[in-house]
Amino acid sequence: MIIKNLAGFTAGQLKDAGGGRFASYTLFGVLTAVWILQMWNIAMSGAFWPFFGAIVALLLGAMYQSVRLVLIPQQNGPES
Repeated sequence: MIIKNLAGFTAGQLKDAGGGRFASYTLFGVLTAVWILQMWNIAMSGAFWPFFGAIVALLLGAMYQSVRLVLIPQQNGPES
């Protein structure tokens, strides 16, 4: 679902929204690693730490995106 959403952006749309390829692909890589870890956990170990690690990774990604929204100035914002 993430790949489909990222692929749906036109060339300048992601940049205009304040995003970048590096951040998007880094977060995608982290989410992929979390998914693989969860599948391994379900199949092999049944431990709690991969589940907790997934929660922490998702929270860190959400905090990163929130900080970016606050700190990156909007270029196409309304004129006051």
